[in-house]
Amino acid sequence: MPISKERQRATQQRAEDTREAILQAGVELFSTQGFEGISIRAIEAASNTKRGLVTYHFGNKENLWKAVVDKVFNQMPAASAETQAALQDLDENSQIRAHLTRFIHYSAEHPEVSRIIIQEGKSATWRLQYLVDNHVRPRFNLINSLMGNNLDAHTLYIFIGAATMIFDVEAECEALFGFNPRNKDFVREHARRVCDMVLAGRT
Repeated sequence: MPISKERQRATQQRAEDTREAILQAGVELFSTQGFEGISIRAIEAASNTKRGLVTYHFGNKENLWKAVVDKVFNQMPAASAETQAALQDLDENSQIRAHLTRFIHYSAEHPEVSRIIIQEGKSATWRLQYLVDNHVRPRFNLINSLMGNNLDAHTLYIFIGAATMIFDVEAECEALFGFNPRNKDFVREHARRVCDMVLAGRT
C-alpha cells in the first residue's frame, strides 16, 4: 500500500526537526566545550535524539562540526550584492560603520560565533583552516577592502576584542555590573562606541 503524501510530509518534517535539534545542540556544545571535548553520544543526549541519528544525518562528528560552523556563519548578515548596493551611496566611513555595526549586533545575538573561533584559534588544525578559508577570510577581505587594504593585525584584533569579548563573558559582565550586555539598548551603544574607536584610529 503506497504511503500517503501526508505521511511522507510528516516523516520529512520529523527528519528536518531532528536534524535541526542536532545542529542546535552542536552549536551549544562545540562553542562551549570544543570539538575534542564532546562525543557524538553527548550531542545525541543534548538534542534528545536516539542513538545513531547523528551518524545517520551527518555521517560523523567532523561533518556535523562543519554543518554547525556553516550554520552559524551563514546566518551572519551577508556581504551580498544587495547589501553592497544598499550602501554604495554612503561615504567610506559610513559603509564601514554599517558593516561593523551589523557584525556587533550579530555577535551579541549569537555569541557562539566568537566562542567557536576562540575554541579553534588556539592551535593549527583542519578545523581552524576550514574556518579561515570558508568564513573568516572572506569577511576579513571585505572589511580590509573598505579600510583601503590597510587593516593590520593590531587593528583587527583590537576591534574583534572590543566588539565581541563582552558577549563571550556575559556572565562576568552581569556579575560585575548587574546587567546582561546582550540587552538591545546596551548593544546599540556598544556598537556606536566601538565604531567610533575604529574610525578614529583610521583617521
